[in-house]
Amino acid sequence: MLVAKNERGQLVWASDAQRTRGYRCPECDAPLVLRQGSRVPHFAHRPKQGCQLAQGESELHLLGKETLWWWAKQRGWNPQLEVPFDQIEQRADVLVTIQNHPVALEFQCSPLSARRLAERTQGYQQVGVAVRWLLGPTYQKRLLHREIQARFTQLVNNRPSLTFWEPHRAQLDYLQPIYQGQVGNGRWWAQVGVETVDLHRHASLRDGLVRQAYQAGHQVAACPLVAHGRREWWPLTFEHPVRWRLMILLALEQLPLGKSWPPLGWQAWLATQTKWLPLPALTPVQRQALRMHHLNELTADLLQAGIITIRGEEYRYVRLPQWFDDFDQKLAFVRQQEGI
Repeated sequence: MLVAKNERGQLVWASDAQRTRGYRCPECDAPLVLRQGSRVPHFAHRPKQGCQLAQGESELHLLGKETLWWWAKQRGWNPQLEVPFDQIEQRADVLVTIQNHPVALEFQCSPLSARRLAERTQGYQQVGVAVRWLLGPTYQKRLLHREIQARFTQLVNNRPSLTFWEPHRAQLDYLQPIYQGQVGNGRWWAQVGVETVDLHRHASLRDGLVRQAYQAGHQVAACPLVAHGRREWWPLTFEHPVRWRLMILLALEQLPLGKSWPPLGWQAWLATQTKWLPLPALTPVQRQALRMHHLNELTADLLQAGIITIRGEEYRYVRLPQWFDDFDQKLAFVRQQEGI
């Protein structure tokens, strides 16, 4: 830990502490060891202490908290280090005040399960504190699995994002959705080509989706263009977005033309075809809004493709999705469009 209590009960930074003085843990009041010879001065418990703060911290985590504190101080956010919330048995790495609202800044370097992340996020919500999860270099330097991206997804300017804290540069970095471009431009056609080749390369009858398409007389790589979307991908569903859209299209083909739904019924039908990733770092309202946006994006694309229409107060299924004959025909068409 970076701060501890002195004899007067005041919090003192390890970098300002004196070896001739005694310091105690703010949590359990046990005497601490001052370690100033390391890169990041800090306090530590003696061995075999039962305090929750007795768990060791890496130098990277200590450095991250320290640089976050200074960064927040420069912005006038009145930062406090290692603030306890006894009612939920949690301690914020750094607590700041932004526009009169408390915000916990959590610098995450080590693995954290979705369940524990949800518990900690909900704990802060219970005491009226917002939380921002800032991922350390151990996350930023590797290619993150879709489930890990979804786990730490939060909204930045109303866009799903991952936020990284680089303690050596004292800088925030963001990973946000990749915009594919509008239908018909070169960037969009190039992305369709990449996704088409990828579907073809990984096609196997051991894959349930491939078998389902085959039984319906299709090749997955020859899927309709509407399966590729037109705006942005972000890991919200267990299936990759192209595969998720393919599942929806194949499910539609099982329905009779003319099938209709009221607006809420249509969204409910789409939701029943979808397995969502948990998104534990979002509030329930944020989570629902992001998922509805995802469904609305698909709905807009199906309307534009003429597969569904709006008649009166209902969505109506009026046209079968248009598949290509095979992978080669589709790829040739895509390459031709890409070169125009």
